[in-house]
Amino acid sequence: MVAHLNLGRIYFIKDEMESARQQLNEALHLAKAIENKHHLKDVLSHLIHVYAKLGDYKKAFENQQEYQITREELYDSRIDRKLAEIQFQHDLENKQKETEIERLRNVELKAEKEKSDSLLKNILPDAIAEELKNTGKAEPKLLEQVSVLFTDFVHFTQTSEGMSPQALVNELHCLFKAFDEIAQRHHLEKIKTIGDSYMAAAGIPHPDTQHARNAVAAALEIASFMSGKKFEIRIGIHSGPVVAGIVGIHKFQYDIWGDTVNTASRMESSGAPGRVNISEATYALVKEHYHTEYRGEIAAKNKGMLKMYFVIP
Repeated sequence: MVAHLNLGRIYFIKDEMESARQQLNEALHLAKAIENKHHLKDVLSHLIHVYAKLGDYKKAFENQQEYQITREELYDSRIDRKLAEIQFQHDLENKQKETEIERLRNVELKAEKEKSDSLLKNILPDAIAEELKNTGKAEPKLLEQVSVLFTDFVHFTQTSEGMSPQALVNELHCLFKAFDEIAQRHHLEKIKTIGDSYMAAAGIPHPDTQHARNAVAAALEIASFMSGKKFEIRIGIHSGPVVAGIVGIHKFQYDIWGDTVNTASRMESSGAPGRVNISEATYALVKEHYHTEYRGEIAAKNKGMLKMYFVIP
């Protein structure tokens, strides 16, 4: 009986009136069968509201009359006061339960929000993630002074031929994980990996006067880390303006574009295994802080002859 009554209450709260009516009528039948007027009164009081909600005012009126008769038979003022105390305690307990349920729901929602925010910030720079959350979009920006770093493994295809796919993926994961940590230490923003190439930039998404020095410091640490590893690495850096923004609407990513990116890629492909090759623009920004070796003017694909420098560790 109590179970039917409670289910009737729940369905009423959920605005499922037909289910509430069925459960409360079951409770009504049982209450009458055992002549429990306390529960009978309670069931009738709920049925009045259920039938009213269903638009069956005749049944609502009949239950109202039966409720009134039952109430008058059952209660005197002393019993009314006692039941009022019981009802108060019941309501208090329910309120406490509702408060606890709400608290747990808020904790769960907060955890889900933090998980979502963490995932977003793992894909995008913090500032861009915040802009996207707050406005629903991220405007592309022109950044005048950025240093772009490219890495590539030398003879990657030949070197990886004897490795299983799983071993190859595990190896790349370990290497790129280390690159990520190095980039973060030196305030570079990872842009993406393309096959065995790794791309990062200093001076984004916020301007940084130390962008070139930070990029060279990261490149030297990566070169040192790769010493003695299975794969040899080339690293190139060029400094200049880029446009930065978000690409696409599904699986979007933060990316950068411009001739600076293309030239940085040529610095990498025109470099040498284990060396950090920088452009004249980057050299001008770091020459007071790093020793370099001038390589002369070297032909770069689609770029003509470019002055290049190796950074000496």
